[in-house]
Amino acid sequence: MYMSEIPQTFVKKFFEISPDHKGKRVAISALPGIGMTGKSAIDHLIKEMHPKKYAELYTTDFPSHIIINDDGTIITPCINIFYVENVSDTELELFFVTGDTQPNSVIGTNSLSEQIVKLLAECGVDFVISLAATPIMSPKKSPKVFLTFSSESVYQEFLEAGVKNKFVKGTITGMNGVIPGFAKSSYNIEGVVLLSETYPQFVRDLSASISLITILNNYLHLNIDVAELEDQAQKTINLYDKMRQRQREQRQRKGSAELGYIS
Repeated sequence: MYMSEIPQTFVKKFFEISPDHKGKRVAISALPGIGMTGKSAIDHLIKEMHPKKYAELYTTDFPSHIIINDDGTIITPCINIFYVENVSDTELELFFVTGDTQPNSVIGTNSLSEQIVKLLAECGVDFVISLAATPIMSPKKSPKVFLTFSSESVYQEFLEAGVKNKFVKGTITGMNGVIPGFAKSSYNIEGVVLLSETYPQFVRDLSASISLITILNNYLHLNIDVAELEDQAQKTINLYDKMRQRQREQRQRKGSAELGYIS
């Protein structure tokens, strides 16, 4: 492969963060995926916790489009890293890694993920939590959350936080899987992937996002209010139930018409 074919990554930092710290530094990562489950969860965390933007990352492997905001302004797709310290008046510090899209190629995904992990390691991050999803056949009001991990030493802690079980024998594609993988293999930073059951037909499965936030609340001793998400999730479930009811009624009418013809 020629060097020109390797996607280029550009980093813009807004301030410096010393790697030295007294407490624990945790990075929570979620990029767009199935049901926008992890993405919706991390967006809500950022909205509730008001972190400072630490860095923006751009790659030449992002899709060739711009994003138009509601007010008509445009933005270029990027990865944002946010930072908040003294969470819940403790020495816990959090980094949030999210973005508008994922790279187009495997090489672009790996290259950008490695750059993100390098930045987190330089900031002294101790632990990485990635938010992802696993598809189910029908929606649930209280989806279960499963766990895969770099070290089994953290498994019991997440069970106590509400994780249902291990996620075994499979793959997690894209940055939601690659980031914690690189964190362990390249920098020996421990990490996990939380996977909530998600109904992929929903554009945003907010019930699944709530399940992820509940685990984070329990594990990190946060106090994130999810009432807004619960209201939106219920509206989605109500629309789904109405659609299913209409489909049943249509099948019944069709069946009645066919029986009438036969008779």
